[in-house]
Amino acid sequence: MQRETHFGAEVFVTRKGAVSAQKGELGIIPGSMGAKSFIVRGLGNEESFCSCSHGAGRTMSRTQAKKRFTVADQERATAHVECRKDSEVIDEIPMAYKDIDAVMHAQRELVEVVHTLRQVVCEGVKICPESRSGIGSPGSAAVRQIAPQGQHLRRSGCTCYTRTRQ
Repeated sequence: MQRETHFGAEVFVTRKGAVSAQKGELGIIPGSMGAKSFIVRGLGNEESFCSCSHGAGRTMSRTQAKKRFTVADQERATAHVECRKDSEVIDEIPMAYKDIDAVMHAQRELVEVVHTLRQVVCEGVKICPESRSGIGSPGSAAVRQIAPQGQHLRRSGCTCYTRTRQ
């Protein structure tokens, strides 16, 4: 919860499924396992309370994904990514999520894309090799991401990225 001023009133803003996109503020919008992600700059759109989506979002429940997809589907969908490809992670298959390009198009008035990131590794580790931080389950581990100037960005999740040309 954050105290902010919107439409002339001081309010508390809780962003569930969204992140702050204040004018000029940098952020990361992750895609699903195997999908690209984005470094973005907020446009400060007041109609959205200066917020934007924090990722692709699921199109089906974890249970539905586990019933619908197989390990072979997971292997095909993540062939270009070094990651687990077993029945324990079927619920994270890319097809269980919205198309990140459609999500980004829908919020083009909320953020501008600064850089596109291509996923190369998806690992569920408890300790980030760069930061030596991260606790809890593999899904909440801190991980290394390679940012535009070689800086390391850390966020909750289980993915590592490398910069692609914009």
